[in-house]
Amino acid sequence: MKTEKKKTDFLLAFFRGVAIFLVIIAISFPMLIFSDIIPLKINGYNEVGDAFGGIVNPLIAAVGVAVTFLAFYIQYQANQQQLEQISQNKKEQNDLLKQQMFFKLMDNQQQRIFNLSKMNYGIRGASPDITGTAALDSILKNDNENFKETGKEILSSNENIIEYDIIDKIFQYNFNAVFDAYIDFQPLIEKVIEANTYQNRVKAIEDYIPINKEQVLESILNSIGRYYFFYTSNKTKLDFFKRRYHSIASKNQTFIDGYIKGFEHIINLLKDNGLNKDDTFIDYLKYNLTIGEQKILFLYFASGNGKTETKTFVLENGLLLDLCNDTFLSNHENHDSLMKEEIRAILSK
Repeated sequence: MKTEKKKTDFLLAFFRGVAIFLVIIAISFPMLIFSDIIPLKINGYNEVGDAFGGIVNPLIAAVGVAVTFLAFYIQYQANQQQLEQISQNKKEQNDLLKQQMFFKLMDNQQQRIFNLSKMNYGIRGASPDITGTAALDSILKNDNENFKETGKEILSSNENIIEYDIIDKIFQYNFNAVFDAYIDFQPLIEKVIEANTYQNRVKAIEDYIPINKEQVLESILNSIGRYYFFYTSNKTKLDFFKRRYHSIASKNQTFIDGYIKGFEHIINLLKDNGLNKDDTFIDYLKYNLTIGEQKILFLYFASGNGKTETKTFVLENGLLLDLCNDTFLSNHENHDSLMKEEIRAILSK
């Protein structure tokens, strides 16, 4: 734009100079033709007009052509600027429509959660059903979080994963229902740690349980599996994620399918239209992603679902990092850093 303006200003200045020059020539012409400067042979005053016309008319015609060209050029420049302005306005309108579409999709996601409902079976005095984020939390809480298999793997491991004080706390918590007083579990813990097979460790625990052996043992395995969840094999964790996600999705298929598709649509809109370069939209998306939504998305990706580009986008923008402050997978003392590593590993696949 600046270059074109300079060209136009130069042409205007040039032709303005030519016009001034011609005016000067026209005014001084009578004096010039009768002087010795221009050697013209004029025999009478009648030939002055012919001489003036013969010299000046071609110049005027040339200037007329140039001025006409300049007028067309200026009109062309004006048309170009108008087209550029129309194009800019169209782009701004398209950007505005995309931004409005983003907020509309986000609102649809919120409405989807708001319209979610779950029956409150077996709760006295409660409303017949619960809705919104409370229903979403209920779906996640009431689902059977069975860490029994991960507990079995930990007890089957020959590595020195089990810690004395942690097992002591687990035993104290789980044996509390069958023992009336504080029990010293040191002999049992030593047997569990020293035993080199799963069978020997389970037998040592079962021998210590006076009643409800199967129920108490399962509770202990769940506690061990939950605390040491991140120390199990990738296969064990993948199986857990698949069971967990299938359990939730099968009971709430319409909601889960709609929510996942809506989320992927939002990511595609941000990514394909460059809106992800504006922190405003990413921050808005992060702010509106509840812990419950992040859990569903995490289990969805952890189960082997989702496109690579979607997972990369989620990882690069830290959309699931709030889960590092939550203990829905493990209550290990370092669960925040372990969860962060797990999120990175899953979204990098």
